[in-house]
Amino acid sequence: MKGDRQDCEYKARRKYRDAGIAQSYELSRFSGLLGRIKLWRDHRLLSRALREVGRVGWLLDLPSGTGRFTPLLGKRAGRVVSADISREMMAVAAGNHPSGRVAFVQCSAEELPFQDSCFDLTFTARFLLHLPPNLRQVAVCELSRVSKRWVLFDCMMEGGLKGWLRKFRRAGQRGGKTKKRMAKEELLGLLHRSDLQIHRIYRPSRLFSEKWMVLCQKK
Repeated sequence: MKGDRQDCEYKARRKYRDAGIAQSYELSRFSGLLGRIKLWRDHRLLSRALREVGRVGWLLDLPSGTGRFTPLLGKRAGRVVSADISREMMAVAAGNHPSGRVAFVQCSAEELPFQDSCFDLTFTARFLLHLPPNLRQVAVCELSRVSKRWVLFDCMMEGGLKGWLRKFRRAGQRGGKTKKRMAKEELLGLLHRSDLQIHRIYRPSRLFSEKWMVLCQKK
């Protein structure tokens, strides 16, 4: 995977290093009704997954962003490592959620500065969809490497009513953008190459939602 780490610069990696964007992130994303519903939905899915895992010792939250999941993760872990490439986002998170049980580490998901199997659970939200496919594989391999057992992440999947409607509206208009949604076969291949297997999938709605929260175990 070392070769796949080359050319690791992508849009989201640059965008969230802007202090202004970091300061306004939560207000712009989660202050309106739709934003609050999405945040409630994500917390609900995460709570279900964390109940399945049970209490853990060390937990990695990557990228932690402004810490919108920190209080919930902190209830289920002895120590939380909030990691992000953006110092600006972590500065907001540290101000929002000061805690002696949360440590902040600046790092890249493509090359984590942690030893093998040092976390009981690794968690990532709204991240893989921003990555080019080759870097998705590198990131998931790294999350698997540093976990003893559990890897939890969300992703956007192809299919469902919403997906088919989007596909119909945008036929022939994909252009050169990063492909955010994965086919199930792509997800299974990603996990197989990362030495992971699916334990359980959590979905807000089988018919309307494209979001999956995937709880995996190491093989």
